[in-house]
Amino acid sequence: MSVDKHYQPTQKANFTADFTIEDEHSVAFEVKTPDGRAPNTNFMALKYVSDPDEEIYGMGLQYSEWNMKGKQIPLITAEAGVGRGVQPITGVENADGGQGGNTVLSYAPAASYITNKQRGLIFKPNNIGYADFTDETTATLLYWHATSIGGTVLSAATPIRLAQLVSTTVGLMKPLPEWLAKGCIIGIVGG
Repeated sequence: MSVDKHYQPTQKANFTADFTIEDEHSVAFEVKTPDGRAPNTNFMALKYVSDPDEEIYGMGLQYSEWNMKGKQIPLITAEAGVGRGVQPITGVENADGGQGGNTVLSYAPAASYITNKQRGLIFKPNNIGYADFTDETTATLLYWHATSIGGTVLSAATPIRLAQLVSTTVGLMKPLPEWLAKGCIIGIVGG
């Protein structure tokens, strides 16, 4: 079995997969190697089925793309670029040092998403990696130097309920202070 279309395993590795039903909407999971690392490996990937018509929304703070299906998203903070994929700006900037970026680089990537099939996935690792949704029938999450991949699978009847479950799982931002809406806020560069 291939890990994804770019990497082929050179040897088999033992692993365990644990699943815990948390409630009617969520199942926690963890896949890991028994000894903490498979020999001669430097990444761990989880590949799973994704329907061809499944739309994938999320993956952190994304400015340019709504549906991540068909995309490969780096799970590392990166400069989004000057053009963010818009031509001819991106091409010119990339030719002059690579500042053009692309449509999926993010200042705040996150390995969590919901789909139009009322499913959600939240992954735990903090390792650098990528999410690959370029295959029509599968999705792959790959983390470099990971010894386990865990997270939560969510399901709900509506997209709003699914978004609420994701927010409950990953946390909510504290309300902004009242003074923020009164007057103006002045910032000075360098101090």
